[in-house]
Amino acid sequence: MSWIDRACAWFWNRVAISSRTPSTGLGVLRIATGLFFLVWYMPVRRWVGEAPPAFFNPPPISLARLFSGFPPEGVMVAADVVAVLLACLIVLGVKARSCTIALTVLSIAGNVFVYAFGKIDHDILLYVLLGCMAFSGWGGQLAWLPDRPHRSDAPERSLALLAVCIAFAMFSAGFEKAIFWVDLDLQTGGFLSWFYTGYFDLDRRHLLAPLVLTLPPSLFELADYAAVVFELGALPALLIGPLAWRTWLLGACLFHLTSTLLLNISFDAHFLPLIAFVDFSRVQAALHKLGRQQLARSLGVAAVMVIGMIHLLANGQEQLLLLGTDPGNRTGAALCLATVLWVVATAFMARTLLDRWRGAYRQPREFRPAPGPPPTISSEPSGASQRIAR
Repeated sequence: MSWIDRACAWFWNRVAISSRTPSTGLGVLRIATGLFFLVWYMPVRRWVGEAPPAFFNPPPISLARLFSGFPPEGVMVAADVVAVLLACLIVLGVKARSCTIALTVLSIAGNVFVYAFGKIDHDILLYVLLGCMAFSGWGGQLAWLPDRPHRSDAPERSLALLAVCIAFAMFSAGFEKAIFWVDLDLQTGGFLSWFYTGYFDLDRRHLLAPLVLTLPPSLFELADYAAVVFELGALPALLIGPLAWRTWLLGACLFHLTSTLLLNISFDAHFLPLIAFVDFSRVQAALHKLGRQQLARSLGVAAVMVIGMIHLLANGQEQLLLLGTDPGNRTGAALCLATVLWVVATAFMARTLLDRWRGAYRQPREFRPAPGPPPTISSEPSGASQRIAR
């Protein structure tokens, strides 16, 4: 074995140890993922087919370069309808493995044309999650029509690959910040450049955003350096061990919560990839008991179907079903809900970290032999030994 093979084996072994999460909670993660798409973050791309051909300007390296323009509107409408149906099937657990793969391919193909306008969003980790979890076996738990066990099901490898993708994404963001933000110049600020542009130009003045104007600018210079250290620290934390990785994930939840409160930028698409490493075993056990009741199961199926029908009848409006607000326009109640989302993620991750910490540092109980005479060891061979001797 060459040194490259040994290095790769060491790397993936460390990643697998750090990212290992009980697979008995993957059913909850699958249901949460489907509901997240249906209730919170269902991308609607039918508007792409209505765009003028002059706006077609894909990046140099893009599959859209193989096309001469945007797809017809009917194709994008059909893609949206299929995406809603796939999300419903993922929640219900009907052929979840195939539906997850199909939704991943369909979403990435749709984003190819969305990005052909020249702007790339920060939602790629959401589809990386789908692609990784498609081979985790999450369709065999809490499922209406469970997937049969398959040789491709590898929850440990799926989570390891997802963790590496998250670390790489954060490194790519932190490396650029390190070049421009770490300048030891108190007259410039990376955080404040984002804040002033959003506050005065984009009217992002909700939640705690006005508080930033009352704080000294030097404080945010330290925040710039802390953000660089945090984003570049994802990969080292992943290689150190499970506690370090969960601690970094907790910091990531707090980071996005702070961004929502101060910058009014919530990065909702990062919610699911981060909570994928939460231990949902207890939640799944409770849902499993509830799922045995026919009434609860029927109500759950009906609720998913109603949500799907609302999407199909929404006339192409990308919206939060709970409030009827555009998630791209983060104002008012939508930002409050995003805050609740990250508070929930922080609470789950803190509980997971606490359980990991207790498991790592809990002292073993002192062994106390039972009262009575010590057991005697017979010199005669046992029945099993006699059978082996024969």
